[in-house]
Amino acid sequence: EIRLSLVGSEMCIRDRLAGLARHHQLTLVSHSSRTAPEITKLPLDCETVIVRKQGTPLRVASALAQTNRLHGSLFLTKNWSSPLLRCASDELKRRRYDAIHFNHLDTAVFALARDWKQLKVFDTHNCLSSMAYQTAQSTLGWLRRQILSYEAKRLKSIETEICRQMDLSLVCSEVDAGMFRENCPSAQYGVVPNGVDTEFFRPEPLKIQGENSLVFTGAMNYFPNVKAVEFFCGQVLPKIATKGTAIHVVGRCPTSQIQALHD
Repeated sequence: EIRLSLVGSEMCIRDRLAGLARHHQLTLVSHSSRTAPEITKLPLDCETVIVRKQGTPLRVASALAQTNRLHGSLFLTKNWSSPLLRCASDELKRRRYDAIHFNHLDTAVFALARDWKQLKVFDTHNCLSSMAYQTAQSTLGWLRRQILSYEAKRLKSIETEICRQMDLSLVCSEVDAGMFRENCPSAQYGVVPNGVDTEFFRPEPLKIQGENSLVFTGAMNYFPNVKAVEFFCGQVLPKIATKGTAIHVVGRCPTSQIQALHD
C-alpha cells in the first residue's frame, strides 16, 4: 500500500489528484482559500486536511526566521506558511507515508526546513526564476526592474537547492526542463504537459454571437498569459482575422498591457 501526502493545492492539480487516487491512498494538506473548498467537493478518494491561511503580515513575520532557507526571496517570504508546515509535519508523524508531493515552490521550500525521509516530488509548474527575469526585461520602471532582477537571482538559487533535495521534479514542458537542467544538472526531472480532463470538465451549451468569436481565458496578471495574448493579437490574429472577428480576453486583474489591446 502506497500513501502520498500532498502539501499545497489549487484547482490545476485536480487531474494529478484524480490520477493518483485511482491507485494510491492520498492525504491532501492545503490552505483554506478560494480554491480549496472547490477541491473538497470534487469526487476524489482523498482525505483532506485544511489549514486556515494567515494574513500577509503574519506570514512575512514568521518568514523572517527562515531568511537563510528562503534565500531572501520576496515571493517565498510573502507566501511562507508556518501553520501549513506544522500541519504537514504532524500528519507525517501520525501516519506512515511513502512519498510527499509538493505543489509549487512555496511548499517545496518546506523540504529545506524539515529532514523528511520520504520520497519527495516537486511539482514546479513553472520556472519562476525565468519568469521573474523575463518580467524584469519587459518592465519599463527602473525600480521595479531592479527588484524583479534581484528576485530572479534569489529564485534561481533556491530552485537549484530544492531540485537537488528532491527525488523527482516535475515540469510542464521540455523548455522548462532545459532551464532547470541548466541550473541543476544533477537533479531528476519529468515532463508532464498541461492538459484538461474533458470527461470531467465539459462546457455548458452557450449561445455565441457571431461565428468568428474567440475566447482567451485565464488570470490576466499572470506573465505567461499576458505575453500569450500580446503575441496572439500582434502576430496571429492579423493573419486569420476576417470581417467581424472578435477576441474576448476573459480573466481577473488585467494588466495595463491587456487593457491597451481594447479598441
